[in-house]
Amino acid sequence: MSALIALRSYLFRYRVAMIGGFLFLIIANGVALILPYLIRLAVDSLQVRTDPGVLLRIGLLIVLVGLVQAILSYYGRFIQAEVSRRIEYELRADLFKHFEK
Repeated sequence: MSALIALRSYLFRYRVAMIGGFLFLIIANGVALILPYLIRLAVDSLQVRTDPGVLLRIGLLIVLVGLVQAILSYYGRFIQAEVSRRIEYELRADLFKHFEK
């Protein structure tokens, strides 16, 4: 716990980016919750014997939702990784300054 207190000043500088990255990941997980509903619609459309175009549209919608989820997850992870790289760089620079004294 004391390590987190020592890192608090570094984390505080990037709080907006960290919150943004977490929001991207939360939204991506929310979008993932749509997939089971779409699959249910596809299965139900097979049982009712509706127009085959309905199944195609649902399939394309599933692909689109998966693509949106992948993009949001990528950007969320990218932002989190970028923040961690910047914090690591600042920690190393501060440690080097301390050793130079």
